[in-house]
Amino acid sequence: MPLLFGNPGSTELPVVDALEGGGGPVRYVLGLHETAVMGMADGYGQARRGLAAVNVHVQPGLANALSGVVNAARARVPMLVTVGQQVTWMRDEDPFLGGDLVGLALPVAKAAWEVERPGDMGREVARACALARTPPCGPVVLSLPLDVQAAESGAP
Repeated sequence: MPLLFGNPGSTELPVVDALEGGGGPVRYVLGLHETAVMGMADGYGQARRGLAAVNVHVQPGLANALSGVVNAARARVPMLVTVGQQVTWMRDEDPFLGGDLVGLALPVAKAAWEVERPGDMGREVARACALARTPPCGPVVLSLPLDVQAAESGAP
């Protein structure tokens, strides 16, 4: 069973809710800090010689995870790093804990972008996973706005 390592907050609740109950194809492994979950995912990816996945909380979470993104990039570990983001309509309002996640990740990740529309979530996650596994392998960071996640999951 694939694992998703994470240290979630409120902007990642739709992801966590989608995996609730553990009956799905992915198991969420909770960690108490982004550095720890990045290390666990890095080791998991290297041991499996395959894709690892991590879920962290907004800008401070991504900032805490960046050393792990650098390690994964240097070790050529294929990794999907999803980051919860504030709702899209708040982006220009400088929301609390929000920020330019893509700009923060781009200097160290293989690629980074934000999912703009709910209907694009599945395609963008698949694209990020494929890119992470394409040599030279490395971490790809996806910013997932809360309203995009919630609409995709059907949550109110």
